[in-house]
Amino acid sequence: MIRVNQLGILAKTLVIVCTLVVVLSLTFLALSFWLVTTKFQGLETEEARLNMERVINELNNSCNRLETLAGDWAPWDDSYTFVQDLNRDFIEKNLGEESFKTLGINFMLFVDDSNQLVYSRFFDLAREAFTPPDTSIIFALRAIPDFFRFATPQTKNSGFLRSHSSPVLVAGAPIVTSTYSGPIRGTLVVGRYLDHSKLEEIGAQTRLSVEALPLPPENRQPLLQTNSQRSSLDQRSFAIASQVLDHQTLRVYTALNDLRDQPMGIVAVNLERKLFQQGLAMWKEHALSLVGLGLMFIFALVLLLDRIILRRLTRLNEEVASIAQAGRHDLRVSRDNQDEIGTLAEGINAMLASLQSLQMIQEKSEHHLQDIIDSVNCGIMLVDAQTREIVSINRAGAKMAGRSPEDILGQVCHRFICPRERNCCPVLDRGETVDLSEREMLHADGHTVPVLKSVSRIERDGRPLLVESFIDITALKAMESELAASEAKYRQFFEEDLTGNFISTREGTLIACNPAFAEIFGYASPADLIGGRMEHFYSSPETRKLLMERLSEKGRLDRFEGMMRQKNGQPVYIVSNLIGEFDDQGHLLRIRGYLFDDTKRMILEKEIRQAQKLEAIGTMAGGIAHDFNNILAGIMGYTEILLRDLNEEQDSKNRRNLRNILSAGERARGLIEKMLTFSRQTEGERRPVNLERILGDVLQLIRVSLPSTIEISSRITDSPTVMADPIQIHQVFMNLCTNAGHAMKAKGGTLTISLDRVELDADFTGRYPALTIGTYAEIRIEDSGKGIPEHLIERIFDPFFTTKGKGEGTGLGLSMVHGIVKAMHGLITVDSTEGKGSCFTIYLPTINEEESMTAVEHQSIPTGHEHVVYVDDEGFLVDIGSEILRGLGYRVTGFTDSQEALDYLLRHVSEVDLVISDMTMPQLTGIELAQSLHHLDGPPPVVICTGHNEGLSQQDVAHIGVRELLLKPVTVHKLAQVVRSVLDEKASS
Repeated sequence: MIRVNQLGILAKTLVIVCTLVVVLSLTFLALSFWLVTTKFQGLETEEARLNMERVINELNNSCNRLETLAGDWAPWDDSYTFVQDLNRDFIEKNLGEESFKTLGINFMLFVDDSNQLVYSRFFDLAREAFTPPDTSIIFALRAIPDFFRFATPQTKNSGFLRSHSSPVLVAGAPIVTSTYSGPIRGTLVVGRYLDHSKLEEIGAQTRLSVEALPLPPENRQPLLQTNSQRSSLDQRSFAIASQVLDHQTLRVYTALNDLRDQPMGIVAVNLERKLFQQGLAMWKEHALSLVGLGLMFIFALVLLLDRIILRRLTRLNEEVASIAQAGRHDLRVSRDNQDEIGTLAEGINAMLASLQSLQMIQEKSEHHLQDIIDSVNCGIMLVDAQTREIVSINRAGAKMAGRSPEDILGQVCHRFICPRERNCCPVLDRGETVDLSEREMLHADGHTVPVLKSVSRIERDGRPLLVESFIDITALKAMESELAASEAKYRQFFEEDLTGNFISTREGTLIACNPAFAEIFGYASPADLIGGRMEHFYSSPETRKLLMERLSEKGRLDRFEGMMRQKNGQPVYIVSNLIGEFDDQGHLLRIRGYLFDDTKRMILEKEIRQAQKLEAIGTMAGGIAHDFNNILAGIMGYTEILLRDLNEEQDSKNRRNLRNILSAGERARGLIEKMLTFSRQTEGERRPVNLERILGDVLQLIRVSLPSTIEISSRITDSPTVMADPIQIHQVFMNLCTNAGHAMKAKGGTLTISLDRVELDADFTGRYPALTIGTYAEIRIEDSGKGIPEHLIERIFDPFFTTKGKGEGTGLGLSMVHGIVKAMHGLITVDSTEGKGSCFTIYLPTINEEESMTAVEHQSIPTGHEHVVYVDDEGFLVDIGSEILRGLGYRVTGFTDSQEALDYLLRHVSEVDLVISDMTMPQLTGIELAQSLHHLDGPPPVVICTGHNEGLSQQDVAHIGVRELLLKPVTVHKLAQVVRSVLDEKASS
């Protein structure tokens, strides 16, 4: 073993520094390991708790859904009757397999008001078959009498229950009438097993692996006391516990309490310890970094000591040894400082100077030969073949090396100026022959100089020498490098250009192309195209032939626009420059082309033209609907007056005919509403609407109307909420589903309806400027029918355009759908292939609010005795409105001139209780009339009737005294309710 005192100065310094750095590094690594693992274990526990809370939240949501289901079925007149007489018709209609599969429940129990089970039905969702009753559930419910007690008819109970197979989610609600009146006749209980399928459903919602475990009594307390925390979600408390199984797995538990608040089972989730592993990985990276820093510190410290002291001593030692070995007294050791080492070097040089004078005489004979060699403009160097040292070099050779001859003499050749052969001499060690060979020479500043070199052998004074001659070829190499760089620059520009570049022959063979060109035509790389024929990309051979003729005539074609074909046959619109290369006789040899894919712009222009066309048609439809509403208001108004005045017994035939007129008017009004919806001049009442619920209603209706040859498939992965009129949304879905069913009517097929929530990015909204970046509900209605011909796709949203036969539709369906979707700031697209089916996709902006359900109560026709002024430029509408209001008991003054009406109101403002005015009239409009009255003291309230609302809402005109906006034609019931509501509001204020 080598002792420390036997080592050199540099080795001793290295040992001391390394020992100190290693001790400090190990201490710091141990401390950091403890801190990092402790911190990440805490984060891991918190993440586990949050994941379990997600599972708990899904359990609570399941209970809430059961409560909602029980709350929907229990307050139902049919349920109220069934619990008393157990009629078979109720069971066949409502308790079939389809109901259990649709509702997603395993059982339904009907208990009478004496808590006796009168009927039960159990269903296996996995096997889709009814099963015998589970007596353990019935006995467990009977053991909890409080479950069947309800404080109010709206009260509901829910929770977990223990059964012989698995835990059960149950919910109960009192059985009352649909108006929540009458005594409670019993309790409706619905339930769902917390079985494997339900756990998989919860796992899919939370993206976790969830399992249910029994809870042994002996393990209950230790389990829930291990890192346990409480979580309260939806008024239910759960104890959460976590346990480390190994370095890779962490198990999280929570105990399920039954309705008596007793533990009944465990829900567990196994989680990967990603945070803990990440912490270990970070610590390892930190440790590696620390080791690297330690090595850098050792290197820097040793390097500093070496440069200041050790290297100087080593160099002085080497220089003295080199001088002694060479036996030359003209050499000197270097002196770079005035310290002790410099003084030592000065003493050595003084000793060498004394010896040099003795050699002067011997060297004079060699100067003449050296002068001759120095005059040659080629580097010449003599090398001792035994010692490998440079014994002579001329000025040209020293200049190439960037040194003085004195600095070069005595150096080992292959270690000093030959960078690629520092470990050996190619001539002496490997026996190479160097004759005008390209080699490299090391310059003093560190760079290499390319040389053309030759080496030969000679002898002088019995000593073998190598004569090396070399010429600097730096300029030649620079020219070669510039040529290669220029070629590489051109190649890089060609390969990385976003424009599709190509070169082809006159006959159409592709010689070269860049990746952009391959991408435009649907190929993976240029290699798939080289050597192919350009004819495949043109729509027809005649098109390319005409293009070649024009190119031959003009020499080049700038900004040529046209349509070409991709690899799969899809069209691609391009803008290109084509340049011809000709021979001396003017014959076209090659074509250089630069293509730009302009498909997106062409599609966008096409969509903008379609939108402008629909906008113009919509404006026309709105104007027609406005005038037709006034005419329809007269027809329906006079009809209602005649019905009121006819004797019911004597004029039954006339009354029937008049009712037919009203029925036809109602259908006409529905047609007008569709036209106004298309023209976006009426939007209905908007409120938060849950699309999943609307689609559920549509699926129930459409199943009845479609033949059995059409299969219905639904994929609802989310439950988004949008701001919309629920009736209009229902119309949109029903219309699209009905059209899809009509397309598959002859041969059958599959109707697929999907609902999802998507994030639209800038790339998508860039193609559809009407949309903004954000969260949207995506509804896809897809059929496998006959599809839409390509030449008809652009017209399907036009009003009154239809491909159906006579009596099968008016052609307003898709135009109405387009108007509703566009008014909601959404988008509808269609993708159809003739013979393979169609897919309509709707994008609607979502909101964060939840849908609120309001009950509508029936009201009778109210009457009154107040004074009403009725204004309309159509005389028959004034007559109708006045007659209706007088029939309700009001005093009415009618005007067909709005200016005369204003003059009358200014004189009798205190005598008038209400003003009803048309929106659009000569002289003064309804808005201008309301503004004129609003400046008076104590002005009467104003109700405005209009053929369309022109984008106005009641809130927009409330500040000038307008209390209601009515859309014509107005029925007797609607007019009576609005008049009475406005007058009562005035009286209360």
